[in-house]
Amino acid sequence: MKLRLILLCLTLMFAGSSALIVRLVTAQDTPPDGGMDAPVGTPRPLPTRAAFSNPARILPAGNTRLELFFPALAQGQTGLARVFKTEDTGAAIQSVRAAFLGDDITFFATDGGFFYALLAAGMEAPTGRENPLSAVVTYTDGTMQTIDANIEIGDGPYFRQIVTVPADKRYLLDADTERNELARLESLFEPVTPERMWETVGFRLPIEAELTSAFGLFRTFNGALNTRHTGWDIRTTTGQPIAAVAGGRVVFAGVLEIRGDYVVIDHGYGIYSGYAHLSQTNVQRGDRVARGAIIGMTGATGRVSGAHFHWEMAVNGDFIDGVQLISMWMP
Repeated sequence: MKLRLILLCLTLMFAGSSALIVRLVTAQDTPPDGGMDAPVGTPRPLPTRAAFSNPARILPAGNTRLELFFPALAQGQTGLARVFKTEDTGAAIQSVRAAFLGDDITFFATDGGFFYALLAAGMEAPTGRENPLSAVVTYTDGTMQTIDANIEIGDGPYFRQIVTVPADKRYLLDADTERNELARLESLFEPVTPERMWETVGFRLPIEAELTSAFGLFRTFNGALNTRHTGWDIRTTTGQPIAAVAGGRVVFAGVLEIRGDYVVIDHGYGIYSGYAHLSQTNVQRGDRVARGAIIGMTGATGRVSGAHFHWEMAVNGDFIDGVQLISMWMP
């Protein structure tokens, strides 16, 4: 349901007042050449993992506390939360769960008695200062404690992009086709595997090349279909190897109408990565892969106008900015 709401929200946005459109389009309407691979919002240099930093907010509750490693989130961003006991007395923490933006989030345990979780603000997340987070801590003696906080969410810095696809691909410019594919992805991204499969070195780019069309863009295809860009495009030619961004299990390796030959990897605890428009797939459903494993080759399958690689990530069922995620320190 969350992914399918993207199309409904876009219909209302593009049908709304010009003032609303101006607010959403924060910079140029069209990339320099008007093409799918135009360098919109290209980061320089390529993203690297940040070092550990102290939490931005601390919410104590007795000798247990909730820490947030971000002061606020923008639409499409992900933030890290941590719960632990400050004193080694009384019952230990057995588990932590949280409710945030309609998601039921399970914290994962690490050495030292720390429990971590990723909080995702989707592209259509409500903005404002009061988005409640409620973390429920269960102790080994059966007692429970709730720690509440409000998360500020701001507008995402997204542009509008005009895209033209060739005549032989125009049959893919159909709202029902878009909606059905989002529903398929929702079913893939919904399960939460209670196993951390990514490595302690964190996440990486699937290919070390120039980032072009940015995550979250408001896109108009051939003047007819309004949609959102659910990932990042990376400049490439056909036949370049694509690496898994982190360890995980392949949950889909097949063909979708828009994304073409497509692979999805479950990294555990609600984190997924998707790799689109491949010319060759080297994995199959059920395969366990490590960070950097070659899962396929770039290509031009699906709704593209040429050799084109699209990479996307989802957390807790929401598409999120993968570049921002891999730039975060992760436990």
